[in-house]
Amino acid sequence: MRGRRLASCEIFDERLLARKRQAAFQNAILGKVWSRILRRGKYLVVELDDQSLLIFHLRMTGQLLLNETVYEGRRPRMTLGFEGGETLSFYDQRRFGEVWWIPAGTTHRSLEALGPDPLTELSLERFALLLKSKTTRIQPLLMDQHLIAGVGNIYAQEALFRAGVRPTRSSRKISYQESGRLLEALKSTLQEAIEQRGSTSRNYR
Repeated sequence: MRGRRLASCEIFDERLLARKRQAAFQNAILGKVWSRILRRGKYLVVELDDQSLLIFHLRMTGQLLLNETVYEGRRPRMTLGFEGGETLSFYDQRRFGEVWWIPAGTTHRSLEALGPDPLTELSLERFALLLKSKTTRIQPLLMDQHLIAGVGNIYAQEALFRAGVRPTRSSRKISYQESGRLLEALKSTLQEAIEQRGSTSRNYR
């Protein structure tokens, strides 16, 4: 959808955006071109041509589907229409997903609070120091979004298994060599999951 201009925005679920915010949200994004699409942890960030941001968090069951205005008998929470007739619909069976518009020059507080992204921002030295600075069990540490961005339960468990590190161990007791194995396992697990387009079985698309 890069380079495409947004022509319409229909919101069908009031929980996605409070009614008083819908008009402001629609006015802010309509007519704008999607210039860049980024990922920051678990957030999907669309930079519009006026440098404002459209941010999605899909949570557990969120899906963005192209040119499907009805999916498995369900209506979407929101449908975006682009010039040329294509649509992008936000489906979310459990309705935990969120969407925000952020004005140019500002950032979303949740993005500011995120730790480094393990695929692009986390060196072995930084990772090893992080583990040594905490006494918590290693699995919940990997899942703490303020410490490391984008790692959920499935991928934390898989990375620990691949690295041969017990999930209940104290992070402080993990050696530098084990930290290296774990970081590589974390990166390979996340990269494989991205290439496979996720690992959820019930709502997999």
